[in-house]
Amino acid sequence: MKIKVYFENLGCAKNIVDSSVIAGHLIDRGYSITYSPEDADIIVVNTCSFIKPAVKESYEVIENYIKNKGKRKIFVTGCLVERDKGNIQKLFPDIDGVWGTGELGKFIHLVQGKDFRKTHRKGDISFCAYPDLFTPPHYTYIKIADGCNHRCSFCIIPHLKGRYKSKPMEMILREVSLLPDTVKEINLIAQDTTYYGMDIYKRFALLELLEKIDKIFRGWIRILYAHPLHITNDLLDAIASLENVVPYIDVPFQHISNKVLKRMRRGYRKNDVIKIVEAAEKRGIAIRTAFITGFPGEGEKEFQKLISFISQYKITRTAIFPYFSEEGAVASRFNAIPEKKRWERVEMLQDIISEISFRENQNRIGRRVQVLVDGKENGKFYGRTAQDAPDIDEIVWIKGNARQGKFINVKIEDAEDFALYSSPQGADIIEVPGEKA
Repeated sequence: MKIKVYFENLGCAKNIVDSSVIAGHLIDRGYSITYSPEDADIIVVNTCSFIKPAVKESYEVIENYIKNKGKRKIFVTGCLVERDKGNIQKLFPDIDGVWGTGELGKFIHLVQGKDFRKTHRKGDISFCAYPDLFTPPHYTYIKIADGCNHRCSFCIIPHLKGRYKSKPMEMILREVSLLPDTVKEINLIAQDTTYYGMDIYKRFALLELLEKIDKIFRGWIRILYAHPLHITNDLLDAIASLENVVPYIDVPFQHISNKVLKRMRRGYRKNDVIKIVEAAEKRGIAIRTAFITGFPGEGEKEFQKLISFISQYKITRTAIFPYFSEEGAVASRFNAIPEKKRWERVEMLQDIISEISFRENQNRIGRRVQVLVDGKENGKFYGRTAQDAPDIDEIVWIKGNARQGKFINVKIEDAEDFALYSSPQGADIIEVPGEKA
């Protein structure tokens, strides 16, 4: 009987890909993957520690599995291991093993009861032969790089993940070519997708990669986790014109005040952000972004600049985070704004975004759009437009029958701040994407 392994994936989509790589190696060695922790012989907790709430969640999940361990083995990996080296097994002595970033070989040897031999250096990324293990059958994430060369003052990712390391283009294209026919959407991810290629090709190669994937994949191709420093007009032109690349880019701006951006060490200014936003709008490209409020030095004047920018450019696909002081980050030495004030600003910005989104969505009533059906909940099907990424953006509720993983034309009949309501129009099912709406 095969040994069953369950993965608990915390944090961002990059951890989903990492778990898929690990799981693939286990499958090749005769193990099986289960999606029920109760059925598992081994539980792998892939942790996140980007900000303090993620650290808290990771520890709580580990503690819960330890309490209900039984005869199962429990292993821990991910960013928390890099952040709290040597402490996790002291806190949880019943854990059967931990391994850090780029130490896949260590885990394989731990599971198989062999001595550890370091086979991967920090920052390495591996071929993923089973990219759809932890996502629905119709979309997947493909990691094109790992690590980060930026040195933002609030971030410890370079410390956790190491320097930027691109995955060779031929490896990525092979992963794409091996995707099953059920996959209708690819989401390209990295710490900074727009830096792709600089380490191994000595040039920005994301545009070339997009063009090559566009020729071999029929579906939606989406770019997540871009960096403002590397957004070019050529890249935006490609996003707008390539047949299968959706008119969408995820690019965290973090702030709009030049004073705050300088303290954050982001390397760009307000005018650079405005140029990106206006260039994307001109091409019909939706922007997904994120802002940090309450950063040290963000006075009322700087906060009002953030409000004005969001209100003027109506970027409703926006995540708002309060600043968290992270040990080891440069900004942890700055004088912090009171936590209560940070959360007040988060709530204020979220309310503004909600109001803007409601008004914008009201204007979409009566329009016809194409939707990729994600699933069914409480008896109703739901999906997303090409300008909405999985799990983080707006959903479209569908009246009547639909099929998960298929494209469908719908008419928007009602709208809320972050949800649209629709009914099918014309041909119910479309096997390949049509025009970019």
